[in-house]
Amino acid sequence: MSNATEIKAALEMNKSLNGISKKVTSCIQAGKEHLECMCSNRNEIVKCNDLVKSTFHKYPLWVNVRTLNFSATDVPNVVINPSALLAQANQILVCE
Repeated sequence: MSNATEIKAALEMNKSLNGISKKVTSCIQAGKEHLECMCSNRNEIVKCNDLVKSTFHKYPLWVNVRTLNFSATDVPNVVINPSALLAQANQILVCE
């Protein structure tokens, strides 16, 4: 991937995913259950999923590629699996 606009969109998704991943991982490392950690970050997860879905709506050809590969000045060698990411974004998080 080399188009600057597409790289920026992919970086936004990557940044959002990394932020949620860090929060959920920290929560789990603190001894809480995975679902509890997911639910305590529900708003951020929903926001990220919405970002992913809207980005793939804007760039529908991304779904048809095996991986999105790109680099940016502050993030070298980013690899995203589009179909797995979109499938995850379409899952519904059920919290009690």
